[in-house]
Amino acid sequence: AMLSVWSLMGFCSTNISLFMTKEHIGLPGMIGVVMAVLGILAIFSGALLPEIRKLLGKYFISVSLLVYGTGFALLWNAHSMISVFISVFLIGIGPGIFPPYIFNVLAIKVKQEQKDNAYGIVSSCIHLGAFISPMVQLLISSVCQNAYSSRHGYYKPLSR
Repeated sequence: AMLSVWSLMGFCSTNISLFMTKEHIGLPGMIGVVMAVLGILAIFSGALLPEIRKLLGKYFISVSLLVYGTGFALLWNAHSMISVFISVFLIGIGPGIFPPYIFNVLAIKVKQEQKDNAYGIVSSCIHLGAFISPMVQLLISSVCQNAYSSRHGYYKPLSR
């Protein structure tokens, strides 16, 4: 799970400046602000994790993944600064709540003698996801070489 979350997060963090520049969305100085929104949202959503879990209950993971995915779908269709901000707002929630949640589940469910290994595996998957993200993007762009656009970093439309 963490491998996938961080691979997708890499799509956003490595492509957002190219995307905004090529699509003429906002001024160049706004790129840094958009990137900061990702980090700030991760901080706040992580800090609010207990309240978010109480609010969503057994639907926590489903709703969290839906919000994260919706952010990417909106970003793929973004044509203004407002839509980019809404998108990164939704995307930024994921990195703030998934790691603490996963580590909490590990702390509760994994036997004491296996916790170091479990934490190491999850941490490795986070970093591996960030590492392979550019390679996955390269694969997508090479498969879609005849119809490449800066939006392919988020999702490739099936009908275009």
